[in-house]
Amino acid sequence: LFFTCIPEEALFRGFVQRGLQERLGASRHGDVIALAVTSLLFGVAHYAGGSRYVFLATVAGFGYGWIYQRTRAIESSILVHFMVNALHFIFFTYPALK
Repeated sequence: LFFTCIPEEALFRGFVQRGLQERLGASRHGDVIALAVTSLLFGVAHYAGGSRYVFLATVAGFGYGWIYQRTRAIESSILVHFMVNALHFIFFTYPALK
């Protein structure tokens, strides 16, 4: 789980979302646009799991991004991402293991 959560959060929150926030920060809805775009990209990055998984990953990405925006700490989104993946791994089928 560490090999997925940390790199994904570093890329999507630390690089993409933060970069978009910096570029769009002066606009009226910059944070919202950055969160939406990053969430969609996060979902599309999980396309190997199928269209339903893209939707679920987009929703999860929105949650991780929202936490990142509120705390301004990537460690928060990494921790929540890890907990969600751990629960998913314990209670449901994990697509990467198929």
